[in-house]
Amino acid sequence: RNTEHERQRTDLATLLLEASESWHGVRLNQPDWSDGSHSIALTAELRRNYPFLSEEHASRLAHAYGTRASKLLGGAKSLADLGQSFGATLTASEIKYLMASEWALTADDIVWRRSKLGLRLSADEVAGIDAWIAALKVQPAGSLHEAGVRP
Repeated sequence: RNTEHERQRTDLATLLLEASESWHGVRLNQPDWSDGSHSIALTAELRRNYPFLSEEHASRLAHAYGTRASKLLGGAKSLADLGQSFGATLTASEIKYLMASEWALTADDIVWRRSKLGLRLSADEVAGIDAWIAALKVQPAGSLHEAGVRP
C-alpha cells in the first residue's frame, strides 16, 4: 500500500511540476525577483516618472502596490496634486484609491488591513483619516463617483 501511495504522490508531484512550467502549452518564464530587484527597479521608475516623490515614499508605494502605484499617482505633477498628507507618506489620493479599488471604508481598513502604516501614525493622525473619510462620505454621490470612490 505504501508503494501505491508513493507512486500516486510521485505522479501528483510530476503533474504539478508540469503545470507550474506551462499554462495552455506556453512555458511561463518569469523573472526571479526574490532578491528585491523588482521593487528597486519600480522605485526608480516611480522616482523618474514622479520626481517629487521621496525615496521612502516611492519605495513604500512600489512595495505596497507594485505597478498599480502609477494608477493611484495618476497625472500628479507635485506632492500637492496627491491631496492632503496624513503622515507616513499617506495622501488623500492613496486613500481614495484604497476606497475605490480595495473597498477600504475606515482608517483601520487603511492603516492596518491594507497597510501597516498604523505602526507609524499617531492616534491623532488615524483619527484625522477617519474624519476625512467621514467628510468625503457626506458629499453627494456624484462627487464620490468623480473622486473615484464607491459610495
